Amino acid sequence: FLANKKKAEIEQEIGLFLAKMPKWTNPIKIHFCWIEGTKRRDLDNICFAKKFILDAMVKYGKLKDDNRKCVTAFTDSFEYSKETKVILEIEEVTE
Repeated sequence: FLANKKKAEIEQEIGLFLAKMPKWTNPIKIHFCWIEGTKRRDLDNICFAKKFILDAMVKYGKLKDDNRKCVTAFTDSFEYSKETKVILEIEEVTE
């Protein structure tokens, strides 16, 4: 119950940023650029947040679904700076 509540809170925060993004109807590829303030956290713990981002994109109507038909690939890179954030580079896949 607490985990679901926390997930909903995180998705709501992400939703504020998603409001500025377009809606994708074609499949997409996403590059996640994770920017961290320190090197303390393991990389897998950092990029675990992509689950929340993708779920929020579906919840707020930016993606139809986060399955393999809608999200065909993703990559991760990691950088370090004073501000912790993630930058999404989204490429629409046209056939």
